[in-house]
Amino acid sequence: LRALRGADEAAAGPKSLAADAVPATAEGCRAAGRRIGFIEGGFDLLDADQVDRLRRARAACDFLVVGVAADAAERRRRGAFRPVQTQDIRAATVAALDLVDRVVLLAEDGPAAVIEALRPDVLVETEDSGPAPGSDFVRSYGGLVLRARSGEPAALAERRAG
Repeated sequence: LRALRGADEAAAGPKSLAADAVPATAEGCRAAGRRIGFIEGGFDLLDADQVDRLRRARAACDFLVVGVAADAAERRRRGAFRPVQTQDIRAATVAALDLVDRVVLLAEDGPAAVIEALRPDVLVETEDSGPAPGSDFVRSYGGLVLRARSGEPAALAERRAG
């Protein structure tokens, strides 16, 4: 797989978004009247729970941007043997989902710079991660911060409840 970094759409893939292109993308979405959503994570070994969170995030917006954590950030958060897949492969996997409009590789220090440049209308955080980085910023301009349930896919939870 080709690296997803950089602004060259032909080399990077049509859903890849370079960090420096975030403001222009946001401006274009707003001009078109689209509601922008943002969710971030490691997305290593993509599973049904992660897809469910992406589905819930997509339902809350018209244009979903997904931040994929840098390899170094995932190692710090999850340990020396993670991520199993490189950031480029994880980003390409997330980008292959129809739910996702754009994927941006996050800097090692997290999503704050992307969130500030994007100014999403909706920021989605997961229950197990605590307050999402940038949640106070998003609320400061009237944006919505949603909490997506984590732990098991919705279909499984519904099956157990029924």
